[in-house]
Order: sequence, then C-alpha cells, then structure tokens
Amino acid sequence: MRLKKPLLGLASAFLTVSMLSPAAFAASRHASVSSQTLVALGDSIPFGYNLVPGNTAPAPQAYPFLIGKAEGMQVSDLAVPGSTSTDLITLLTKASVQQAIKGASVVTIDTGNNDLLQLAVKDGLLTTATPKLTAAEAAQFEAAILQFGKNLPAILTTIRKLNPNARIVLYNLYNPFSPQLQTLYGLTNQLISEENAIILGDALQFNVPVANAFGAFAGNEATYIRPNDVHPTVLGQQVLASLGEQALAPASKDYQGKGAFLFELLAIMGIQPDRAGTSPFADVATHSFLWGYVNKAISMGLITPDSAARFGVNDPVTEAQAAVIAAKLANASLPKLQTKQASAMEWALENHLFNALSPSHTMNLGDEIGFALRLKLLGIQPAANAIQIPASWKISQPAAQAFLQATLASEKPNYEQSLGTMTMKFNWDLTAAGQKDAQLKQVQSLFATPIKMGLKMRLQTVMGQIKALIEIDPISMPAFASAGGASSLRSPVYEFINGNKLYIKTGKSYQPIPGSTNLQSILNQYSLGGSSLSQLSLQSYTNVQATPTASGYTYTMGIDPTKMTAFIDNMMSQFGSMGIQSGTNPAQMKTIMQTIFKTLQAKLQFTVVGQGTNARFSSMNESMSIVIPTNLFASQAGSQSSAAAQMAKEVKDISLTMNVTSNYAYQATSVPTPAGLTQTL
Repeated sequence: MRLKKPLLGLASAFLTVSMLSPAAFAASRHASVSSQTLVALGDSIPFGYNLVPGNTAPAPQAYPFLIGKAEGMQVSDLAVPGSTSTDLITLLTKASVQQAIKGASVVTIDTGNNDLLQLAVKDGLLTTATPKLTAAEAAQFEAAILQFGKNLPAILTTIRKLNPNARIVLYNLYNPFSPQLQTLYGLTNQLISEENAIILGDALQFNVPVANAFGAFAGNEATYIRPNDVHPTVLGQQVLASLGEQALAPASKDYQGKGAFLFELLAIMGIQPDRAGTSPFADVATHSFLWGYVNKAISMGLITPDSAARFGVNDPVTEAQAAVIAAKLANASLPKLQTKQASAMEWALENHLFNALSPSHTMNLGDEIGFALRLKLLGIQPAANAIQIPASWKISQPAAQAFLQATLASEKPNYEQSLGTMTMKFNWDLTAAGQKDAQLKQVQSLFATPIKMGLKMRLQTVMGQIKALIEIDPISMPAFASAGGASSLRSPVYEFINGNKLYIKTGKSYQPIPGSTNLQSILNQYSLGGSSLSQLSLQSYTNVQATPTASGYTYTMGIDPTKMTAFIDNMMSQFGSMGIQSGTNPAQMKTIMQTIFKTLQAKLQFTVVGQGTNARFSSMNESMSIVIPTNLFASQAGSQSSAAAQMAKEVKDISLTMNVTSNYAYQATSVPTPAGLTQTL
C-alpha cells in the first residue's frame, strides 16, 4: 500500500485539470501576429502546467516559449489545460484563434493526452497499482481512440486551410508513469501507443514531422516528470523544446549517401562486410571498401538496389527508409498499420530510434550515429560474427560487457560533465647545423618544459542533438615567463555549441562562427570517430587488464601501432567524405600519419562504474608519446616547402609526450544558453 498516496495525488491532479474550462484559458492569450510567430495548440503540457503558481497563464518555461527564444520567434501559446482533441476542434472555430494561425510561421500540436487520461480518472484506474480494464471500460477507451483518429486529421486539415505555408510539428504522447508500476505502465503504454500510431499515420499523410516525446521520456520519467504529477519538469520542458527545434531543422545538405549509410550502420552494429564476388553496379567498384558492406546489406535483405546495374550509392537515405532497414535488421514484430513503411516508423518511434521523425528528412552523419547506437542498445545481435570486445583482450565477460556499454554510453550521453587537464612536453632533436643556431636552441629549451592546459565541459544530448558549454583554461607556459615572455599563451576561451551552431568567446561576448553549419557532423565524426572508428580503435588496444573494484572495473592497456593502419585508412576516408581540405593531398597525409603512428607508445587507464547497461566511464588517464620526423614535410609542395626543407636541415625530429586526465560525471543538469547570446548563425 505504499504506492497508494502518490497514485491518489496523480488522480487529484487529473481531476483538477479536467474540471478546468478550456474556454476560460483560450481567451485573449495570443501575442501580436508577425511573420515569425509560433502558435502552440494543445493541453496542459505546452501550457507549462504547475511550473508557476496559480496556473493563470502559460508558463515562460513551457516548451513553446523555449522554442520561440531559440528560433527568434514570438509565441502565441493557446494551449488549454484539460482540453481534449475534441475541445481543440471547437477552439479552432474561434475567430481570434484562426487569426493567430493565419499569421503563424510555425504551429505545434500536442493533443490526445486528455482523451485517455480523463477516462482513466473517471474509471478510477489511477488509484491502484494494478488496474484492470472491464469490458465496458475497454470499449470506452476504444471509442475515445477512434474519436481521436477522426479529430486529428480534421485539426490538421483546418490548420492547413487557414495557413498552407505554416510549418507544423506534431508531438506524440509520452507515458507519465513510472515503469516500476508495471501493470499501470504497461496498460497506459498500450493505450498511448494506439494514439501514437494515429499521430504517425496522419503525420505521413500530411507530411509533417513527429516530435518523439514518447522516446525521449521513456526511462527518464523520474527526471522529466514532476513528482506525483503527470506534467513535465523544467528539464522535461527543455527536452520537449529541443525535440521541437530538431523537428523544425531544415534538411541537411550534407546527407549520408546510401553506401556510406550502410557502411556506418553495419560497422556500428558489428556486422562484417562480405567482399566476395564482383560488383555488378557501375557506381560501386569491386575494389571499393563500400562493396563489402553493400553486398552484405543486399544479401541480408536490408535494401534493394535501384537496378541490376546501379545501386544508388550516393542517393540520400530518408528517415522512413532508415526505419524500414532497422526493422528488417532487427527482424522486428511490427504493428499492423496501413503500410509496411508506416509500421516500421511506428516501431522505430516506440523503440526511441528517432528524436523527431520526418518521413522525407534525409539522414546526415549525426542522425545516423545516434540512430545506429540506439538500435545497437536494443541488444540486437544479427550476425554470429558481430564485433564486440576483441577476444585478444582476454578479460572476463562481465568486464568486457561493462567496457562496451560504457563506450556506447560515452558516445551519446544524455548529460555529461567532465573536468580534464592536459600536459605536453616537446623534445627537439637538433642536427649539427641546428646545434649552431642559438635561437633554435632557445626554442628547444623552452618547449622542453611541460605546457599545461585545463578543460571543463558540460554536455547535453537530446536523442542525437548536442548542446555543450566548454571552458578552456589559459595554457600555462612557465618557461616562457622565465625567458621574459608571457606565462600563459592566451586568456580563457569559452565555446558554446548548440546543434549546428558554434559560438566562441575570447573577450567580453560570444561571437558566432560562420560556416559551422556542418558542425554536428564534424563533432560526431571527429570526436566520436564515426563509431566505426571507435570499433577499430578497440581492436588496436593491447595487453588489456581489467581489475574489479567496489563499484565497477579499472582497465589498463596499451596501443599496438601495427594495428593502426585500418584505423587511419577509415579516418582518412571519413574526413574526405566531409570535405575537409588541406594543402596536403590525401595520399601524402596518409603516409605522414602512418609514419607518425608507427612511433606511438601509449598507456591508457579507464575507470568504469556501474554494471550492465548502467556502466559509465568515471575517469580516463592517457600517457602517450610520438616522434615526428621533420623530413616528412620537407618534400611537400606549396608555399611552406622551403621552410620545411630548412627545418629538416636543423631538426631531425620532434618528440611529443603528452598526459591527459579526465574525470566524468553524469548529472541530469541541462546546459544553459549563455547570458546575452542573441546572435544566430
């Protein structure tokens, strides 16, 4: 009976909201219409219920206002606590509401919650931890869902007629109850999933995106939902806002071609390529590294080529197509909707594979990595030769699983805070000619003293979209101070990242960095290594030892330089696909990197806390050294070739030793937008 009081509290909250008059809240609450206005329609969720005392007006912390602030739009929040989809149809007949919609740039719709919840309160289903539906109650819910299925297309049709050009975002329904209440959670999940299937079907019909609140809140109920309530916390509202922003984001120009999509997906899932045979496709050469992945995907029935002679390797992959591929890969038992594509998309939403699902939206690299990692976390093992922790590690299965789960979690954490330091020391090995250069010898002496730098980072990821605040301490250079120079290289640097937007502050204010619209892909590719790079890096670790601790494991390992070739090949192909350019051609850069990596000596130590899917990295220490022969650059063409040649005469090589230490925490703390940051890219 310990659950009785919280359940009664929820019932009281429902009754209070249900008895409020929808009409009383709808009057005179919309802002002046402009060409950049967001109109929010729905119930107490977009209203921001219980976030401010009295609930007499929409809360400024509600997600429509957060989207408006981020997108630079005025907000007309017409959400009505207690309203159902039928009430929303009535609201749309009001002249003032119609006028607001006619002038809107964006319309968000979040409705259907009370269609179910008011019946649940009426039938007393929330006063017990183990509710059971009678035949009459089940019929009532079925009728309510059927009515919702009629109301939603009518709502969308009305809005389209009032404003054909407005962008519409449909929110699906989240489950507000704790999974610990197994019977109640299971029952509400079943009912909510039926309405969510209707939402998805209408989204496909009207070609509008679905903001996947269901997926974002699942497993995060304690953080995103107020205690003894069904409404979002401030943090929950921020998550809903982020989903809306992602749904409104324009289609990426740097989409993944079909070949690259399959390569990343299969590599992350741990499925080996099949390079047997000869490619029949003019756009996929047999010697191409993509052929093995294309061949494997076709043999597994994941995808069909455009024709017998053309695969379509550079064609974009839409989110709808990705859902179908994932469902086939998982051999999923799909809900029976109108089409196989709709069924696959509903399955993908229910399993949290997408944040905001837009059927025609093309997948970019950042989208795919988040999508593929969530698919992998479902525990799918589609092939006997799936790559996991390499057998060469020779550690226990629990230790291997903990490290793997920590690696996956680190690539897309919901929240992460890190505090790190980096110490670097250079050794310039001078030639006989260099020994005669007094200035060069002074430089050699200065760089032999350790250089230190600190870094703090707060990171938030909402189903694939990165938001981060980074502080880089001044680089400490004590040797330069003793020589009469500055003791630090520069003042602190602050970086703020929000999806594709990057801002840097080196003085008094943040400034947007032009041309950073590809930032999300670069972050995923460079920082996370495209995940396929992460898998390859696991294979390069050697002499791995795992020591159990009271809270998890400590791992020590080295790196085998001879196993870095595949890592370098993969990384070079990845960076090339992103259009990263330099004065050095890819072949030269590859040679340089391979030569340097052969000299690599490294020792790493990771600490993992938690078990199973809860395993997380808590600290990392890396000590490494490399040798950079200067003659590598002497033969480079370009404006710097003469300087490089002169340097090679005086410096044999430059050795770098580096130590990096990081400590991690995973508190559910959102990343704030820095005060005064108003400029947009």
